[in-house]
Amino acid sequence: MTLRFPQERHERLQAARVRQQTEEFKHVYHGRAGIEGTFSQTTRPTGLRRSRYIGCKKTHLQHILSAVATNILRFVQWRMGTPWAKTWTSRFAALAADGAFANGIELTLFSFNRVKK
Repeated sequence: MTLRFPQERHERLQAARVRQQTEEFKHVYHGRAGIEGTFSQTTRPTGLRRSRYIGCKKTHLQHILSAVATNILRFVQWRMGTPWAKTWTSRFAALAADGAFANGIELTLFSFNRVKK
């Protein structure tokens, strides 16, 4: 079964991919990439995605306390010299980095095959 999207959607996708390669886009996205890490670092330990309270004042207080807690955690990690978290590596990328392909093994989608040398 093949799904085909309308030509207009495909063209918009291709235009967006071309735009992502420009220096202007990379400059603008650089700021977003930094804030995404902050959002991640705040939402995971504090549960900021859902408010524990009803009402704007209590929810606002929760947001402020979550930000304070995040800043304290960052400060403690900075004082202890804890390095920044490394980017997550997929299992496939880890396999490739270990040299599984150099050892004569080719990983395909469905099976492992020996590579002829």
